[in-house]
Amino acid sequence: MLRIRLLGTPIIERDSKPLPPFKSRKVLALLAYLALNPGTHTRSHLAGLLWSDCPEKKALDNLRFALWNLNEVLRTTVCDADRVSVAWRAPPHVTLDTDEFTRLIHAGESSPHVWQRLAELYRGDLLAGFDLPNDVLFNEWLERERTRLREYVLDALYRLAQFHLAQRHLPDAITSLRRLLEFDPWREEAHRLLMLALARNGQRTAAPAQYVACKQMLATELGVPPSAPTMHLYERIRIAENLPRHNLPSSFTPFIGRTKEFAEILALLNQPECRLLTVAGAGGIGKTRLALAVATACIERFLHGVRWIALEAVRAPEQLIPTIAATLDLESRGGNPLDALSDFLRDKEMLLVLDNVEQLRAGAAILTELLRRAPDVKILATSRERLNLQSEWVYVLDGLAFPRVTRDDPATFEAVQLFVQAAQRVQHCFALNAVNAPAIVRICQLVEGLPLGIELAATLGTNYDAVARTLERDLTTLVTTMPDALPRHRSLSAAFEHSWRLLDEHERAVFRRLAVFRGGFDQVAAMQIAQATTHTLDALVRQSLVRARAPRYAMLETVRQFADEKLCATPEDAEQTHHAHARYYADLLHARRTDLRLGKSDALAQVSEDIHNIRAAWQWGIAHAQMDILERAAEGLGSFLEVRSWTQEGAALFAQAHDLAEMIEKHLRAALPRLSQVTIHVEPEESQKPDSSPTDHP
Repeated sequence: MLRIRLLGTPIIERDSKPLPPFKSRKVLALLAYLALNPGTHTRSHLAGLLWSDCPEKKALDNLRFALWNLNEVLRTTVCDADRVSVAWRAPPHVTLDTDEFTRLIHAGESSPHVWQRLAELYRGDLLAGFDLPNDVLFNEWLERERTRLREYVLDALYRLAQFHLAQRHLPDAITSLRRLLEFDPWREEAHRLLMLALARNGQRTAAPAQYVACKQMLATELGVPPSAPTMHLYERIRIAENLPRHNLPSSFTPFIGRTKEFAEILALLNQPECRLLTVAGAGGIGKTRLALAVATACIERFLHGVRWIALEAVRAPEQLIPTIAATLDLESRGGNPLDALSDFLRDKEMLLVLDNVEQLRAGAAILTELLRRAPDVKILATSRERLNLQSEWVYVLDGLAFPRVTRDDPATFEAVQLFVQAAQRVQHCFALNAVNAPAIVRICQLVEGLPLGIELAATLGTNYDAVARTLERDLTTLVTTMPDALPRHRSLSAAFEHSWRLLDEHERAVFRRLAVFRGGFDQVAAMQIAQATTHTLDALVRQSLVRARAPRYAMLETVRQFADEKLCATPEDAEQTHHAHARYYADLLHARRTDLRLGKSDALAQVSEDIHNIRAAWQWGIAHAQMDILERAAEGLGSFLEVRSWTQEGAALFAQAHDLAEMIEKHLRAALPRLSQVTIHVEPEESQKPDSSPTDHP
């Protein structure tokens, strides 16, 4: 094979070995001209192009010698020549980089593969470092060709960089942009893209340094400052340096499996048109854990990082935007909360992760408006149901892969791997073996690979044969009592029920009472409201019914709903627990009312942390006409809402209390006339009755 490379420093090789040089530099010039201008050329034209300073006969003799030397060095005929004309006719075993480059251009295909190949072929300008000072016509042609081919590769590199940047292939984008600036250092838009790629790639000092280099180059070479878009991007990068990268909750266990789902969700988020992506699936399917893993991988992919917004305790749609704003530490001073949030996010490139948004579907349309106002923000949501928004992309999540036939190797399945990990948290020496594998496989099949069901089953004891038999019996019962429930929900309920039966009476009482909490709780609240102890809470954590997120505790919403069913089954205990919950948070607001009115940060932070519990307590007080609780909470809650500028929510909450007070007053006024006419007769005790008088004593 004879390989000729004319892009960059000329190289001619046969079977990867360099050939000797031509007798004259003009032989190489002739080769390049013929190769890039296919077709027939007259000898006089070629002679005039390369030997314009010679008489015609001498020029034609020089051309004849050049053609001979060309064939001699290449040791093959690459030209068809007669007495009048010459044409390039390279045989199949001769390859030219300019031929492939030109074919790709003329093919008209526009794709990352084509752009990448053009960049690979273009080692440098055509015949880099080569010229013929005395041949003006050839030099003019060479400069035109260099400019033409350079423009093609510059366009390819720019498109390739934009593609890699959009797909978050940041190292590739940086490489393409650096090459682009080598050829065209005055292209300011390339400097901007490189600044953005460096910042997204976590190169915190390199991105501002690139701005400085761009600024200096523009001042030195063109005498102009950077344009407004370049300076605006620099400000965005500078702001990103002062913002926290994320607020993701800590994960205390390794992320098991979901390799395919993880990669597919990342790929969707990398698509520019995917702005709102909902990971949908049943309760306990692992949506939150997968979203947390994806969010962790995206921390450096977004210029201003990632923010996690937990929504499991938010019930009213109008609380969605204030909750997002509170998570972002925004304190608007009046006005529309959406306007304040939009103003903050408008120039941010950020991923918002909205966890457990299903109960807010009625108000989810506001997310579309938020994304319209903040064009570089993306939202990753988890929900049991899709949000039914036109702008929404949906990724449906199923259970982990589990063995379906006995010949499968259990250890290769994600569900079994998760079971082993969960079991090792209870028994550090636990290992999968031939004895316990059949029972573990059966359990994974029964819960259909549901991560929460697997984690619960793994903590039920060491006799997994008994656990599997129990789940089988419960599944049969659930099929007959809840025929309309999905199988995965029946399996999850069976796991919950079995965990419930393993609790002692005190643990059961505490567990069901914990259902009154929203958005988590601390140990003090659990002790006073649910009569919990440290030992009991630890036991519930071990059973995976409660999750410890020091210094607070939390329950998955699916687990909390199960606990709430148990609490509702004991009406007296439910009434007492809800009352204790409402009284506790009313007392908290009352105790901090002065600090809240003064806007002290520790009081605001304390109430913010328990705002979901406070909302639930207020609503319970409204529903049960507990005016004393509402009155005790009113001043502190009102001050908090005023300082936070949550005026819309404040108006709604206090309007409910006002309506309740008016209703009570109305009933009292209606009852007073009747009460004034009632005569109460009291029968005296036998020892106090006079012997002789039958008169009754009123």
